[in-house]
Amino acid sequence: MRAARDEVFQGRGYLIAHVNAHFDHTLVLPLEVKKVFMDETSGELYPLVLEELKGGVKQAISETAAYFMRRFGKRKSVRNVDLLSSTLPSEILSLDKSLYKLASNVATLKYINPVNIASERKKFLARKGAVAPEFSYKQLNINPYQFREQLYKLPVSNIMDADIQQLYRHVIDNLATKIDLLCSIGTDEFVYNSLKYYGQPDKEDIANAEFLLRAPAIEAMMKSLSMMQLMRLSHSKSMLMTGS
Repeated sequence: MRAARDEVFQGRGYLIAHVNAHFDHTLVLPLEVKKVFMDETSGELYPLVLEELKGGVKQAISETAAYFMRRFGKRKSVRNVDLLSSTLPSEILSLDKSLYKLASNVATLKYINPVNIASERKKFLARKGAVAPEFSYKQLNINPYQFREQLYKLPVSNIMDADIQQLYRHVIDNLATKIDLLCSIGTDEFVYNSLKYYGQPDKEDIANAEFLLRAPAIEAMMKSLSMMQLMRLSHSKSMLMTGS
């Protein structure tokens, strides 16, 4: 073995020649990766670049292998996902179980819905909107700092698959953002954290929200209708849908 610095590597294809000479139905993909993921002088890694590079290499290799299988193999409908393992490694199962245990206690609606919504709604309607509701909320029984600490201690780096590792990192980041949302309930920061977690609502979301606001009134109206009126209403709706 010989080591050198600032020297251009001259590959001569010995590995390819050896594999092709001794093994049938084998695809060899020589790879050369430019060290954009690190500082070559100091050896310092750039983690974000490295994560993206790992995912890109996985996709490039799987897509190339699938192409060769379609081109030279018997199967003509091979996709890159068909070449990946169908079983989950133990490190993924263990991580998923730990993450589920942590996240199972973070039920958003349990904390966002006011505990006194019925009484405040009655007061608001009685005064015809002249007074703003004063809502009370269920106290958060989770220590947000310990929760975040436990989240980021999960061994995500033990997962070898780059895409699955990135998926769990996103889930963990979203859960950390969710805790920020729950901690800001009843404060001016809630709207910002809500937009950060859920994103800005579009027209369809707003239309659905307006429908839900009117749902109690619709439900009360439906209960007041007789069975015959409900049957006529259902028949009229069917006629409109069929166009007859």
